[in-house]
Amino acid sequence: MDYYQKTIYIPKVDKNDTILGKIERWEAHKNGILHRGFTAVLRYQDKIIVQHRKHPVFDGFYDVSFSSHQTYDGDRLLSPTEAIVSTLKREWIWKTEFNVTPEFIGKFYYREKDPKSEYFEHEINHMYQIDINEIPEFNPEFAYGMEAVDKSMLKAKNGLYAPWVVGIFKLL
Repeated sequence: MDYYQKTIYIPKVDKNDTILGKIERWEAHKNGILHRGFTAVLRYQDKIIVQHRKHPVFDGFYDVSFSSHQTYDGDRLLSPTEAIVSTLKREWIWKTEFNVTPEFIGKFYYREKDPKSEYFEHEINHMYQIDINEIPEFNPEFAYGMEAVDKSMLKAKNGLYAPWVVGIFKLL
């Protein structure tokens, strides 16, 4: 089954990031309902991995390095690390087994309408940083491409980034 057609529940939150319950992800995105998301920045030596998104929401924009949501397994909310590892395995192809330790570096609020679809991103976005020992390949089901960029050159794609990346620039 296509990942984007699966019924997945994510945490609905208030502006203080207090979880109010769970909500189906497309209901949240179609109706602009505030929910919790995350972005994880992959760092390889002095480079940041940038993903060219292939996604129903903000398709074709660039992300630093991937974004998703904590999800529910029944009534249990996956931990941030479980959600990040699940997304790493889904969206990236690794030559070797990886062991990641995401470092929480902050969170921020934003709300943006996708100019190319009916969807909104309305999130408290949790930001993580992960040091990696190899540059992975992108999974073509989830990305058009990727590149490793010097941190000093990140803003060169300004205007082409997904809207949450602006908040990330403040934390990097």
